[in-house]
Amino acid sequence: SGYRRSFTQFLNSDVYNLPNYTTVDDALRNVHYEELNNILFQLFEQLKKRKLFYNHLELVSGDYFLIGADGHWSHTYDHPHVCDENGNNTCPYCLPRKRYKGTPKEEIYWVHMFVTFVLIFKDFSIPIYVYPLQSNQVNTSQSDNKLKQESELKAAHRILQLIKARFSKTKFLFLGDALYANAPFIKLCKDLNFEYTIVLKDNLKKVRQKCDEFASLDFYKKSYTHKQKTKNKNCLILKNTAWFNNVHIEEDIYTNVLRFTEEKKDENDQLISSYNGEWICSKKNTQDNCFKQAKRARSRWLHEEFITLLKIEVLTLNMIWLVKTLIF
Repeated sequence: SGYRRSFTQFLNSDVYNLPNYTTVDDALRNVHYEELNNILFQLFEQLKKRKLFYNHLELVSGDYFLIGADGHWSHTYDHPHVCDENGNNTCPYCLPRKRYKGTPKEEIYWVHMFVTFVLIFKDFSIPIYVYPLQSNQVNTSQSDNKLKQESELKAAHRILQLIKARFSKTKFLFLGDALYANAPFIKLCKDLNFEYTIVLKDNLKKVRQKCDEFASLDFYKKSYTHKQKTKNKNCLILKNTAWFNNVHIEEDIYTNVLRFTEEKKDENDQLISSYNGEWICSKKNTQDNCFKQAKRARSRWLHEEFITLLKIEVLTLNMIWLVKTLIF
């Protein structure tokens, strides 16, 4: 494959000298994942120490490093890959799943679930922590989607604390999808002094209802909305925002809500594309920062693409290159 050829060229080695994947698995089995995560922490520390971000302020969103998280499957097995004398699975990271559930073809298989935390920049992302979930940490009887959501939430509550402890003086802003739009996670961000911008959907229905009520008032339409019209060579871009600050969630937890729409039209006033977004934000929205907040919120898709498009082999190769270049 192309990945294999690139890897051998990087190592200046013949393709036939590459170890079999089972040999690699056996070697990595003896390496604790925290050792690998420590390399990622060191990488970020070296980038800061060498003043990469100080010399390239365009990489940083204000004073904050944007951080995102996403879960993904890996290492799918049709049979236990580590067993006891009775053939029972003994790998703590193997999560049992079922195919063809409720049919005569029903069978069990196993997967490894990872939640990856990355630093998000304008044109690239840097992984900062990869967290493997153990089967005793989650409910493995639920659907794939619910299992992924539970894994991401549990990982975030644990790993964001580790990241803050390691980089106590660094300012972070968490970018998340609607899964994180809940009172416990907002409280976690507040306790850790993390800023956040999180997609708002129906999981905070009362918050959206309150905003809808305010949005119908003439006073809000006049004082808490802003429009922007720009033009480039190909189209006219129309942006509209509306915001609602200090919206009550529960007890002493409040948040701020930002709504954003964008339309692109051609020279004949025909619609080319449109976008609608709604987020809860830790920072209060104003006429001066509303479009900046929306732009930052939309950068979360860079992280989604990072997880979706990159294969494990490519990530490993990039990390080896970065560590070799920046640390040694």
